[in-house]
Amino acid sequence: MAHVTAVTLQQYIEARSAATFRGRPIKPQTVKKELATLRYVWNWAFRNQHVGLRFPGAELVYPKAKLKEPFRTLDQITTAVARGELTPAQVQELWDALDLNPAEIGEVLDHVRRGDSSPWVYPFCATAAHTGARRSELIRARIDDFDFANRVVVLREKKRSKAAETFRAVEMTPFLERVAREYFASAHPGGVFAFAEGPKRPLAEAACQYAFRRAVTGSKWAKVRGYHTFRHSFVSVLAAAGVDQRVIDEMSGHQTEGMRRRYRHLTPQVKRAALISAFGG
Repeated sequence: MAHVTAVTLQQYIEARSAATFRGRPIKPQTVKKELATLRYVWNWAFRNQHVGLRFPGAELVYPKAKLKEPFRTLDQITTAVARGELTPAQVQELWDALDLNPAEIGEVLDHVRRGDSSPWVYPFCATAAHTGARRSELIRARIDDFDFANRVVVLREKKRSKAAETFRAVEMTPFLERVAREYFASAHPGGVFAFAEGPKRPLAEAACQYAFRRAVTGSKWAKVRGYHTFRHSFVSVLAAAGVDQRVIDEMSGHQTEGMRRRYRHLTPQVKRAALISAFGG
């Protein structure tokens, strides 16, 4: 470890940043997380006197992070892809930024409902679409988290705090209440988890993603990347309706200004009203 210097770490950053994963460049955020893990372990070893040197990570330089594509509608992405001037990676980035409007969300859910899939898939998708829950939060969800008396869904977070599990509550729409009640009454396999393959078979992330891909394959919705499309579409629908940003943050669990900025182009009526109030009609 004595041979690991700031120069060594900088060389790693440059080599790792030039690498690709599934045809896409490794993001600077990923490289930073890798070095943060090394720093954490190294500092632990130093405090416990397993290593005599402090972590040599001062003044490391990372490549500039590329901003994510702004969210776009289905028609906008289809038109951009049809021009035929994009690389496969650029096309994938566009589909990652797909925004579904309420009618399209309903169409996707209806397609999933009519498909041949496990009983949990449709209510899982419906909950993602109507609460903005992350896939990992739905996997951890328990039956008791669906509070029908108060019409709220309690989501078990992990991103807000590294020290402890936190929670946020999202009001249950009438649609979600109907779907959840029917699922728990007639199709739930038993056990404590809200979504499961069996009483003692909680869902795994890979199984969830496979189930979604199977549900949309062969349909016009095959380009929908996964459950996260439901999450950011949920936020987009609220933003486009002019819902107060503080309410959106509370329901979605957003904490960073960068994430909020991605949705601001979806509130043109709010900005237009502000301009008219300042300059006149």
